[in-house]
Amino acid sequence: MAEAKILVVDDEVKLKTALVETLIEHGYEAAGYTSGHEALAALREQAFDVLISDLMMPEMGGIALLQAGLDIDPDLVGIIMTGQGTIQTAVEAMKLGAFDYVLKPFKLQTFLPILTRAIQVRHLRLENQRLHALVEPFEHCRQLPRFHVPHSAGSLPRGCGQPPVRREGQGRDRRRRPAPVGGRPFQVQERLA
Repeated sequence: MAEAKILVVDDEVKLKTALVETLIEHGYEAAGYTSGHEALAALREQAFDVLISDLMMPEMGGIALLQAGLDIDPDLVGIIMTGQGTIQTAVEAMKLGAFDYVLKPFKLQTFLPILTRAIQVRHLRLENQRLHALVEPFEHCRQLPRFHVPHSAGSLPRGCGQPPVRREGQGRDRRRRPAPVGGRPFQVQERLA
């Protein structure tokens, strides 16, 4: 199984193909497109973890593509690559949601750690989203009185002012306690003393 799904978009076919093939060799699932519109269609059809896009492309540039991609998947992580980088375009890309900004040509050993961090950010975003979904039903618990159980307690999520539900056989602590020397229970020994 692939480590992550990467979407590569570059209007230079040779660069796009070389990057896609290299990512596949390194265990990633990668797809490549030469236009932003094709990439957006792919994003609508399937989930990708990271979008790697060239900054300057005809019809739709990398920043516009990243913005449109974030509208489709707000947890998408974007890396913008360019051969004509300026501080202004780097700052603009980062402000608009790019995770990183890479100058072309780049060496794979410098790019792979950036990609690894981008994937980690994606996984953290998804985990954060999952945890928020788990906690959300209990958010209203903060407003409930601590020890009051309303009549409609059956409709509240467990833990929101409700006593725990005990099933048959769960009422007491059934763990075995060590017997004292002589084999008699503690209560019996106290009475005999």
